[in-house]
Amino acid sequence: MKKSFFMLLILFICGIVSADVCMDILKEGNALLDVGMYERYANAQLVYQDIFWNILYERIKLFAFLLLLCFTPIRRFLGIFMISIFSFTWGFYIMTCVLELGMAGVIVGMAAVLPQGILYGMLLITLLGRSEVQTYSYHKQSNLVRGILDIVIVILLLITGCVLESIVSTHFIPWVIRLSMI
Repeated sequence: MKKSFFMLLILFICGIVSADVCMDILKEGNALLDVGMYERYANAQLVYQDIFWNILYERIKLFAFLLLLCFTPIRRFLGIFMISIFSFTWGFYIMTCVLELGMAGVIVGMAAVLPQGILYGMLLITLLGRSEVQTYSYHKQSNLVRGILDIVIVILLLITGCVLESIVSTHFIPWVIRLSMI
């Protein structure tokens, strides 16, 4: 447990260092957002329903792909790979937010992941845990109930995560950006 925590911490720090090293290159290539874009986002009239349906569509595509990968031989490494990628990219993202918005960037970076990130993590754990090869018959009633319960849990976690993500995206993040522009 300690080894994996330190590995994730090292990957997070590598993401931060990568963002710092690559900042000049990213700014020259217009790969990062400028402060004016943050101002336009903070003052935009966002339509909650449109954002929710867009997020739901994108997350369904992602988790359907992950579900397909859960039935391949790489399933054992999928969780480690996803957490490692998430740790690195989150460090990179938080550092770019800090470089562009100052210390308010930390709050924007946290709001981009929490609380929906916890639900998506639980969804990934449910997908990885359920995709194990079953050696028993699916005709047993307890296995059928467990399968239906897992499907319901996955759907509820996905929809709740999308709702939280769209609420945070439309209300909290613009509020923090407006505060940081003062």
